[in-house]
This record gives sequence, structure tokens and C-alpha cells, in this order.
Amino acid sequence: DSGSISIQNSNFDMTFSKSEARIQSLRYKGSNLIEKGPVSNFYRAPTENDYRDDADEWKNNSLDRLVEKVQTCSWKYLNENVVHVYCEVDKLDTSHQVVISTQITYIIYGNGEIKINSKFIPSNNVKVLAKAGLQMQIPVEFSQVKYFGLGPMETYPDRRECGRVGLYESKVDDLFFQYVVPSESGNRSDVRFATPTNK
Repeated sequence: DSGSISIQNSNFDMTFSKSEARIQSLRYKGSNLIEKGPVSNFYRAPTENDYRDDADEWKNNSLDRLVEKVQTCSWKYLNENVVHVYCEVDKLDTSHQVVISTQITYIIYGNGEIKINSKFIPSNNVKVLAKAGLQMQIPVEFSQVKYFGLGPMETYPDRRECGRVGLYESKVDDLFFQYVVPSESGNRSDVRFATPTNK
């Protein structure tokens, strides 16, 4: 199918959608690892710590309702065990003007490892971003997480001293804290790696 790229061996099976410039499915040794994404994201709900002017600018630039337009998506073999996928995707506002251009590279190895590099280029009129990164949805049964970074409590750029670098394990649900006033919750800073598991 010219609209998708299928990569598989005895251990894993991945389907990549060229029309959406993202992974459609990823199975490793029979287990489904991804429900959706990864996809670039530049918006989050404002919290009480945000400046109101910044939050207004986020919405003025349509960061909460950007539409994707795939410009190009190509692939090639780097060798018999490595596949390279390169995509350029524009994020458009409600007037179909480019707000952010994105370039994403996937390096897929024969052992199932995937490395993702992304570059985001905002247009000149975008002064402040709510956030910038990739997000994806994994199956709900991956309810445990192990991470190496600051913990065990949540940490932020202005709240790091309370954390200690270490290897921590937790239920995903336990990372969230229900604040009275909506605020950021569950963040862990300086994370070197994080591994969600279904065990």
C-alpha cells in the first residue's frame, strides 16, 4: 500500500501511515504497544501559574485547535537492519496559515528499537508556546512505570530541590495528584529513562 509502510520480522510488526505521518500500530512479540501516535503537540490547558496574556496568545495562535497537513513523508533503508523514515508536517490555524512546521525522523532498528528526532519551527508571529513535544497513547494495561530521575514526588523547574535522583517504580495512577485548583500534576524532572510495563 503506497499510503503506509510495513516493517516486520519475527519479533515485531510496525505499520507507519504516510498520509498521517505517524505510527499506526506497533506490536512486539504479540503485544500491542501503541494505540495512537506519537504526534507533535503544542498545547495544554492553562493553569493558575500561567500568565493570562500568554494563555490568550496560545488561543490567538490556535494552538488549541491546530490542524495537520503532511507535506512529505519518505523512507529508505540505511542497511538491511535499519529503516529511516522522514516526515515534514505543517500545523495550520483556523485560517489555514502555517503556525508551526515540524520535521520528524524515525530510525527503526531490526531489534524493534525506534529512535525519534523532532524539530519544531514556529512562525514569526508565535512568541510563546504552551508546550512543545510529542505525545502518544499506549494501551491502558501498561499501568506501571519505572523511571530514573528526580523523585519520588513530583518535581518542576521551580520545585526540584525536594527530589532525589534515583530509580523509582510506581503505578501510573499514583503519579497524579488532585489539586483543588487545576494545576500541573505528576511531572518528574531530569528523567533519563522511563519504562511503562503491563506487569
